Amino acid sequence: MIKNIAGTWKLISFKSVDDKGNEFFPWGETTGQLIYDSDGYMAVMIQGKGLKNFISEGLKDGTSEEKIDAYGKTISYSGKVEVYSDKVVHVIEHSLFPN
Repeated sequence: MIKNIAGTWKLISFKSVDDKGNEFFPWGETTGQLIYDSDGYMAVMIQGKGLKNFISEGLKDGTSEEKIDAYGKTISYSGKVEVYSDKVVHVIEHSLFPN
C-alpha cells in the first residue's frame, strides 16, 4: 500500500484534536511538505505561515526571540510510515521536539 502514497505531498492544513474531540488549528494557517518513499520511510515539515527570516545569516545566530518564534511555529520529524486501508500512521524516529 505504500506505493499508493509514495511521493512528495503539499500540506493543505494542519489541525489537532484535544481529549474531548474538539478540533483546533494550533498555528493558524500553515505550510508544509510530507515525503513518503517506497521503502516505508517518511519526512514531514510543518510551519506556521508568516515566519520571519532571522536578521543574521547564521543558522545558530538568531536572537532568542527569533529562535523561540521559529521553534514555536515549526515541527519536523521523520521515521517509518505504516499504511492501512483507512489511515496512515507515522512512527516517529527523529524529531525537532525530542519528546
